[in-house]
Amino acid sequence: MNHINHQEEVGTKISVIIPVKNGSNYLREAIDSLLSQESVSLQIIVVDDGSSDDTVAIASSYGCEVISHPVCKGQVAAKNTGLKAANGEYVMFMDHDDVMRPGTMRKLLDELEADPSASAVEAMVKDFQSPEIASMPGTVQARALLRPFYRRYSYPQVCVRRHRSFFRDKKDWGNN
Repeated sequence: MNHINHQEEVGTKISVIIPVKNGSNYLREAIDSLLSQESVSLQIIVVDDGSSDDTVAIASSYGCEVISHPVCKGQVAAKNTGLKAANGEYVMFMDHDDVMRPGTMRKLLDELEADPSASAVEAMVKDFQSPEIASMPGTVQARALLRPFYRRYSYPQVCVRRHRSFFRDKKDWGNN
């Protein structure tokens, strides 16, 4: 069953790239949250980075564009692979264990479209812990120690307008 078709021809096209390795535990929730976005047309690209679980089958069941690396190349390589396949006017990266609230993507697009000189907009994220991590011994103490790190290095959801001045004619994401 192709779940993505109902989004076609509605609003502005956004390419959402999900780099993932062994993400079958949360991938459905991530894709469902993307499909709950209203008034946007999506190209969902799942880049499987050498998974040994049901990641590919799950993404395929939703009708996502799936690109597989036979062996793990890492997140930057997976993002670059997805970026090369992206054809939307806007690009967004999303982890397989992220969930986007309904209406978030429309708000991001409205901000970008209100200011044509803007290259990117961001949305704040709410940190949460999956049950399997929360139940591990020492997790509460470790989170307390790492909290300053999370605040400084957690990245928000970012939606980027695709144009040469933003990517500075680079072929890959993350290269200098």
